[in-house]
Amino acid sequence: MAVAGALAELAEVAGEHERAIRFRLRVLECDPYDEPAHLALVESLASAGRHGGARRSYRRYLTLMGEISVNPAPFPRRQRALSPP
Repeated sequence: MAVAGALAELAEVAGEHERAIRFRLRVLECDPYDEPAHLALVESLASAGRHGGARRSYRRYLTLMGEISVNPAPFPRRQRALSPP
């Protein structure tokens, strides 16, 4: 799972959002309660322009976190690097 997560991060940095999505889904197949993987998947889907998929994934995340009594994180917003003035 660690390798799939690392490959997802590398793909995301390279702008290969669809590839990142596939790796993140692999992680979630092994551990459906992996909160960071869920949130990263939502971000990857949004970055790929798959906004409906991002919303559906977030709702799935909310359901799963509710099953284990974990307070869910808010819908992730992409962090944009601010350039110096």
